[in-house]
Amino acid sequence: MAKIAKPPTENRIDTGVVSAQQLATPQLAAQGLTSVQRQIKFDRQYSAWLAEQNARSEAKGLWCDELRVW
Repeated sequence: MAKIAKPPTENRIDTGVVSAQQLATPQLAAQGLTSVQRQIKFDRQYSAWLAEQNARSEAKGLWCDELRVW
């Protein structure tokens, strides 16, 4: 029976756990935008969707109104 050679894994990390913030930090830094600039960009990009959601919320209320006990 032939042996299957495995690559050496000594002194190498094969798995790591990072937070969402640690993952996003380099990605956001690469964009070169501040948090305020990112918020403005988001608001402009999704302004129609935000307006639609706000109008729907004003007209119909929250989707979970019947589920709240207070």
